[in-house]
Amino acid sequence: MPELIHVNSDSKLNQLNDIHSKKAKLVKYYMDGCGHCINLEPIWNSVETKIQNLFPNDDSAIISLNEKFMHKSKLPKVTGFPTISFIKDNKKIDHEGERTEKAILDFYKKNIKSKSNQSGGNKLKRKSKRLRSKFKKKTTLKNNKKVMIVKDHEIKGWRQNTRNNNFKKILLKANRLGFKTIIVKDDEYADKKYNVKNQIKKLKTKKNIQYIH
Repeated sequence: MPELIHVNSDSKLNQLNDIHSKKAKLVKYYMDGCGHCINLEPIWNSVETKIQNLFPNDDSAIISLNEKFMHKSKLPKVTGFPTISFIKDNKKIDHEGERTEKAILDFYKKNIKSKSNQSGGNKLKRKSKRLRSKFKKKTTLKNNKKVMIVKDHEIKGWRQNTRNNNFKKILLKANRLGFKTIIVKDDEYADKKYNVKNQIKKLKTKKNIQYIH
């Protein structure tokens, strides 16, 4: 459950400084006698309660830090009060929205979610890397054949210019993937064979590439 710490004494300061640096923290920096800080206090109290009720499994700390103890704390320093920040790994993100209960809760939810998803994100990255590696192997095997097979209906378009442009895209893809030949299969007509290298030369010399149906 999120831990609540009101830093207005040396003992609370010690409790704050004992928190592991990697622990997520929602911090309200305030100063005694500050009118805006006084107005924020009941809203902040409600935010503390809501966070504990809505996010009971979060390993975080909700901190009210009095300006008198700020310079002795291990947290980043601020010059304006009140300031609301989300801190993780000594990286501070300031809340720049309204100081309402909903806005502060949304700020917390957005940042705690992104932090908690990092470990899951790393797993997804590793899985994605494995899939890319698997796909690369499949592509390599396919490239060993040096032939790209395309169905005529994939080169869509009633107008010749449209078909030429679509064929050009397929040609560029085949060249990028290392294919030497494109074979266009057609149910009604004989298969067409195109040498990728020769067709690319035509592109480089700005000659028109024509796909013949």
